[in-house]
Amino acid sequence: MRFYPYLFLLLGCTNAPNSKSGIIDLANSHNHLKSNDSTPIIKLAIAKKKWIDTEERFTDSLGRVVSIYNSYPRGGGYQHSNQQDGYRIFWTSIVNESATPLKLTVAFPVDSFPTFTSPTAYIKALVPPNTMSMEKLEQFDFGVTNIKSLLDHGFKKPSTLQVTVNPNEEYFYHTLFLFHESEGRTRSALVLKGQELFYRISIDSYPPLLIPCGRIEFIQ
Repeated sequence: MRFYPYLFLLLGCTNAPNSKSGIIDLANSHNHLKSNDSTPIIKLAIAKKKWIDTEERFTDSLGRVVSIYNSYPRGGGYQHSNQQDGYRIFWTSIVNESATPLKLTVAFPVDSFPTFTSPTAYIKALVPPNTMSMEKLEQFDFGVTNIKSLLDHGFKKPSTLQVTVNPNEEYFYHTLFLFHESEGRTRSALVLKGQELFYRISIDSYPPLLIPCGRIEFIQ
């Protein structure tokens, strides 16, 4: 199992008394955008709103606004190689509230990311090939199919999503996480620091992980 070295730079010293706040502070040092509490241009449907765990809006120095909505998880157990792991599926919604198109890139390597739940615990991540839409909110696993095949084979190669989100448009996509020895109450949030994207993964009361996973760029 190979760990992603950049993650250790983000995590820092996990035994330090202020390790949890240190993780967040380090990511915030790259933040060139600020949260904005104005009303989103796209109203939330009731079916969507009940699945939203976190929502944030970011404004850059030119006044261009991006909203990011992160869902609660769906998932279950994963039996393989005589061991029992778990998987979780989240959806993320990117809303471009500006007059400028933006390019969204989400990328995961084949590497594993260590967690704090045990010395051998780790998670892996990928973007499934399935499309996400409002109509799939109430479907099993948010409409992601062939879960067993994805868990067996999907993590053997890098996973990348790259799309253009036009002005005043919303884009949905899934993220699939494999949890090894890392079961517990899990939450995931895509967060924007400058133009860089990170997934913040929380498992029970353990310090959260910040996984670098791509970027957002406005297309001039």
